[in-house]
Amino acid sequence: MSESDPKPACGPHTEIVKTEGIRITQCTCGTIHINLSRNGTTVQVGPEYFAEIAQAMSLAKTVLSGAHAPAPALRPATPRGGFITIPVIGSKKPSN
Repeated sequence: MSESDPKPACGPHTEIVKTEGIRITQCTCGTIHINLSRNGTTVQVGPEYFAEIAQAMSLAKTVLSGAHAPAPALRPATPRGGFITIPVIGSKKPSN
């Protein structure tokens, strides 16, 4: 967006979770903001995707701890740098 057409700011946020490294809030428009305070990154997602992201993060934690192998559907066909990309189903983007 240009300076003449600035992105509108989100409304007031309700804090859902706050730890030393992560703060998760929800805007009045419904968008969920995941702030990774240690590196200054904020990810904004629609509420319909938040459960999927939380589930993927939990699975990643389990895999990284060595407790279980990843589910076959999430195992990359050709490992590249150890990252797994989970595509977002649908084309709806956050409203802000």
